[in-house]
Amino acid sequence: MKQQTKKQHYVPRLLLRNFCFKNTQKVYVFDKEKEINFISNITNILHENNFYSFQLLGKETCIEEFFIPLETQASPIIQKILTDESLINLTNNDIICLSKFSIIQMFRTKYAIESYMHISREFLRKAKKIIKSNHNLNPIDSCLPDEVDYNSAKIGTMTMVIEMCEKFVPRLLDMDWLLFSTTSQFPFWISDNPVTLHNDHTFGPYGNLGICVPGIQLSIPLSPKFTLCIWDKKNISDMFRYSILKPNKNNNVDRILNGYMTKMPISCSPDNVIFYNSLQVVFSERFLISDRKEWGLVENMISEDKRYKKGLRSQFI
Repeated sequence: MKQQTKKQHYVPRLLLRNFCFKNTQKVYVFDKEKEINFISNITNILHENNFYSFQLLGKETCIEEFFIPLETQASPIIQKILTDESLINLTNNDIICLSKFSIIQMFRTKYAIESYMHISREFLRKAKKIIKSNHNLNPIDSCLPDEVDYNSAKIGTMTMVIEMCEKFVPRLLDMDWLLFSTTSQFPFWISDNPVTLHNDHTFGPYGNLGICVPGIQLSIPLSPKFTLCIWDKKNISDMFRYSILKPNKNNNVDRILNGYMTKMPISCSPDNVIFYNSLQVVFSERFLISDRKEWGLVENMISEDKRYKKGLRSQFI
């Protein structure tokens, strides 16, 4: 039997190497938990020993090799985008591959496992609270675990990797794809949870950060210069409507629409870059990556709200 790799990356090096500096294999890293920064070789960051291994029915199971064919396919496609500096030459098969890559990346991270554990613990707490107030349910209490263990969270999360890929890839194929660019002075960051979600629309208590929610925007940094965005069609259709009703009133809208139609990169202002990097701060579980040692944004965010020391968590009443 082939021996499994012990050090397993939850963000593939095919992405991390694009953020290396000075023709090296090294990046600048910010640790939100410890509030320190350091330099690391990409081999030694965003990984965990036996991360994709877990105990299932008494046997050691590893799904790392499940990701290898997709990474092999996605790598040259991403490099094509970076070389062409556009989405013009993407084929339908390229878009299908990147859709799978993006969805799987969302559910193969440390953040995904920690979020799964958080939600499971909250449901367990709620269930025990309900049982405690209803004596007729006491027999059920003995069937509930006292705690959600890491191995169970791994099993649940890794199962979702396959399920979510089948469910959400068709959704991404029906969305609008855009490429945003910046300058070397204001680079994009990447993190240990690089696929982020944003929505300008609100839906009250129902939330607005689901892949199938109207107005959703996915983004994934490809390099310090380029970020790939996948938007619900509502965003572009609203912009077209705005440009017709109020022509020449918003250069930002016109710039986005032009990039959408031509498949060329849409230049970001420094404020736009701050916005996308702030999403990496919010969604990252612990580590941020850059080709420059400039961490003022994340330091300020953590100073103002210590919750940013960890990844975004669902809120329960």
